[in-house]
Amino acid sequence: MPLDQYQAQQLALRRQGMTHTQSSGQTDPAWEAYMASKESPTKGVPLEAPMLSPDDLIGTGLLSKAGLVTAALMGGIKSVGKKAPRSAASHFNVGDAAETRFKSRSKLIDMPISDFLKMAEYTAGSPEKAATVKSVLESGKKFDDLPYLNVDAAGKVYGHEGRHRAMELQNRGYDTMPVQLHNSNIRWSEQTDPTRFDYRPEWPEFMTGETSGRIPFPVSRENAAANYPMQSLEVVGPQHEAIATATGTLAPDLLAEELRKPQP
Repeated sequence: MPLDQYQAQQLALRRQGMTHTQSSGQTDPAWEAYMASKESPTKGVPLEAPMLSPDDLIGTGLLSKAGLVTAALMGGIKSVGKKAPRSAASHFNVGDAAETRFKSRSKLIDMPISDFLKMAEYTAGSPEKAATVKSVLESGKKFDDLPYLNVDAAGKVYGHEGRHRAMELQNRGYDTMPVQLHNSNIRWSEQTDPTRFDYRPEWPEFMTGETSGRIPFPVSRENAAANYPMQSLEVVGPQHEAIATATGTLAPDLLAEELRKPQP
């Protein structure tokens, strides 16, 4: 059995409170039925994976999380409900901006690209800038400058940078990207303790776009001082992304951390 498949199975079993010895004699009936239904390649019939829903299987007890993990690794599950957002973080040199520093007025977040485009003023765009963005992405290099939104005390956006990158990344299938929020009225590190001098009693409820549109304010007070959530999908690969989605309990970056721990 491939190492990553074994590790994923053990992770799922640990989360169920089972040891390898306890599980070795147990057979998942649903998994057996699924495997029995697959045609043999010797008959000249291509193997086709069914469309399975974890809600239909796990919720009724027909398939354990261990079996679902195995199915995800082997490609047997093509649809697992809600898909984990695909971040474009690996295309940017995030550097020190990932840290929310003491009394900083800037904060880096992983923002839905659709929200960024809604908040930034619409422009027809520049063919030259669009070509430059494509060139950087296709060369494998990273963007040194981070997209940003300038936001006032009321949550109104009054400046931005990064529309061309946002549009191209969205066209390539990405859901989120790193965006810096610049707000001269918020010192991000000071908003979780009411006794701090720079604590703001009122917290923005919404962010309003430069020209139109409104979204919930993308940072809660509880997360104001948190550092940027560095993604690990590039390290653990798409198979582990499928596992994280299938199990429905671990974000991909937490799954990567779990898989690096010694296995029983």
